Amino acid sequence: MEIDYTLMSEAVRDGVAAAEKKRPARMMAIRPFDAFNDEGRPVQVVGVYDDDDEVMRFIVIIEDADGDGEIYPIVERTVFREKQAA
Repeated sequence: MEIDYTLMSEAVRDGVAAAEKKRPARMMAIRPFDAFNDEGRPVQVVGVYDDDDEVMRFIVIIEDADGDGEIYPIVERTVFREKQAA
């Protein structure tokens, strides 16, 4: 079996060109609110992230499970707002 290097070179060039055309991801800060993710873990939503992947994601702050107070940001696809007291 012989490798067609011309075809391989064109495929790589096309892939690089497509990647260069992709717009950079956009982030937008929002008014923070408390929520929980689809695993039931409490999070604080602080922003929205859009990378042209057809689905916007939430930027959330979570606390480390060790309980030592360490917090860090992650991206979640689905969050559920906590119910407001009436």
